[in-house]
Amino acid sequence: MDGLQHIDGHFTSYRQMVTSAHEFDCDLSRKELEAKIENFNCHGSGFVLDLIYEFTLVITKFRPLAGSSYIQTPPAIAKKCAVVNVKNNDQRCFEYAILSCL
Repeated sequence: MDGLQHIDGHFTSYRQMVTSAHEFDCDLSRKELEAKIENFNCHGSGFVLDLIYEFTLVITKFRPLAGSSYIQTPPAIAKKCAVVNVKNNDQRCFEYAILSCL
């Protein structure tokens, strides 16, 4: 044996919100990766990063929760008669839901 040990390290980063007002911060991602590698190495391992053989960037569309119009209650829930589902024709369903329980 040549005294070398190879260990796969798996690192992930935090999400970044990218919008027309907030660009993707590549430098932040790089610093975060470097910090995680340093943290991995600082536990007395003495490992040296030799190769990055896979890098995956995941981009997903952000769809914030928002109110919408009436959605029919599924039959399995409706038959229990334990839910009030106010039928409306506007975008105020959340308001109606709160008022119906008061």
